[in-house]
Amino acid sequence: EAQRPQILRIAHKFSSPKVAPDQYSVEELTDLWCAKEALYKSADVPGISFLHGLEVAPWIQGMDHASGVIHTDKDLPCDLSFYRWDDQHLALAEHIK
Repeated sequence: EAQRPQILRIAHKFSSPKVAPDQYSVEELTDLWCAKEALYKSADVPGISFLHGLEVAPWIQGMDHASGVIHTDKDLPCDLSFYRWDDQHLALAEHIK
């Protein structure tokens, strides 16, 4: 995913309602979006909510790993790995067994 300021316009659709979207940097929002997108694809549950169905635990910006949970009929914990180069971001989700 390319890091772009336009992500600020949709941040309310996937970031925590407890934190105002303008409190995040574009880099943080891009990482969060990538993490939730990785969880979404891993979940393979059509229509799952990016806001309520996919949770990313707080992490320190710049770290390469975080944890997440897919909320369906049962919670599915995942490890998240982040990769960044230039202004490109990638996150991978792996189910914890």
